[in-house]
Formats: sequence, structure tokens, C-alpha cells
Amino acid sequence: MSEQLLSARGRVVISIIVMIIFIAALIVAFWSKNDNMLMVLVGVAATNATTVVGYWVGSSSGSTKKDDALIANQVTPLR
Repeated sequence: MSEQLLSARGRVVISIIVMIIFIAALIVAFWSKNDNMLMVLVGVAATNATTVVGYWVGSSSGSTKKDDALIANQVTPLR
């Protein structure tokens, strides 16, 4: 497999794992009737949603495309 494909799959897999863990925490907070924990997790959900959208469509997405273009031209991207 190409390095780009593995990198793209890795980002998707990590995003899915993080969201599954977060949803599990929300379910536990809801069923335990812990209002404080539920309120904190809802706030975290809003922050996570903003971060995820920003990553996939924002500057990080553009940076990834730039890195992919540099790799295609065999230029080492600066980190």
C-alpha cells in the first residue's frame, strides 16, 4: 500500500476510535444520572466537533494536501 493511503486510513481510524470512546463516555454519564459529568461531556462534544470539522476541512486539511504534493514531487516537507 502507498504511504498516502496508510496515512489517510490512519487518520480515519483514529477519528473513529476517539468518537466511539467519547460516545461510550456520554452513554455512561447519561445512564449514571451524573448531571455534572454529562454537562462537561456535552461541552467537550461541542469542542470536539469544532476541532474535527476544522481538521478535515480547515487548515490541517490544506497542510496535508500540501505535504502530499511535496511528497509527490519528492520534496521533504518541513515539520
